[in-house]
Amino acid sequence: MNISYFAEFVALSESLNFSATASQLSISQPALSNHIQALEEELGVKLFERTRRSVALTKEGRLLLADARNLLDQYADMHRFSQKNLADNCIFTVGGWLESPIVMSQLATSVRRFHDASGVQLKMMSVQGYATNMAEELNSGKIDFIAAHRGTFPAESNEPLDCLPFCTDCFAIAVTSENPMAGKGETTMEDLAQLTFIHLTGPGFEAGWNQVVAACEEAGFTPRERPVFMESATETSMLDLADSECFVFSFGGLANGMFFAGRPDLTVVPVRSASFKVDLFYKEANLHPTLRQFVEFLKG
Repeated sequence: MNISYFAEFVALSESLNFSATASQLSISQPALSNHIQALEEELGVKLFERTRRSVALTKEGRLLLADARNLLDQYADMHRFSQKNLADNCIFTVGGWLESPIVMSQLATSVRRFHDASGVQLKMMSVQGYATNMAEELNSGKIDFIAAHRGTFPAESNEPLDCLPFCTDCFAIAVTSENPMAGKGETTMEDLAQLTFIHLTGPGFEAGWNQVVAACEEAGFTPRERPVFMESATETSMLDLADSECFVFSFGGLANGMFFAGRPDLTVVPVRSASFKVDLFYKEANLHPTLRQFVEFLKG
């Protein structure tokens, strides 16, 4: 049973004119006739008396009219409830740099503020994996957002992504206990000019390294570097540092103890004068309308 046939039946019952009803519904007159005939055959009753000059409801048609209107009202109510339920409980997926408590905290705060402002409850599902490997999934609509270092997905790529500035996460350095920086409560980029920086060259590290270089140059120097290949961020816990070297990472990572746990030979010092810039990448054309509202809210 096609619900649209009942809508056509009600419209025809009100106008009693096939041509006018077909025009109103933006369908052809033969299609309207076929739909009414199909409804009559399915119900086993004749709904209209038709002559060359007039169209009139039969007794059965008049009886059906009230029920058809009620059915359409119930369908409209159900559709509105379904759409509202979808809007009020929208699940979105996010991947990328989720090991940072700063990023996760900002995501949770943004969802809560959006709910307070709009009444819409978003539910977040995280997706594990390197941000650089997720561009295809973002373009295909399999995931909704990627939180990643600014510059992870260049704007000049073949399939450019939309993005918005999301949060910042202060630099920290890991140094040996013999390093001059080890005794400081905090330091600045200018203090690091004489050190050699560890440059991780594995997958997903380049955008972060570019931000480190930019911070050094802003402080007035070009960093000396020692390239080290690593497959993942978890391997940094095994990093060997000389006394003249430093490794820059996210200070927010300290919050869950994921960096350099159990390494008494290393000291972590916050760098308060510089931060990693984190963007939220997305493909606007793929987003659910509610998530587009969320993006506009974040742009604020």
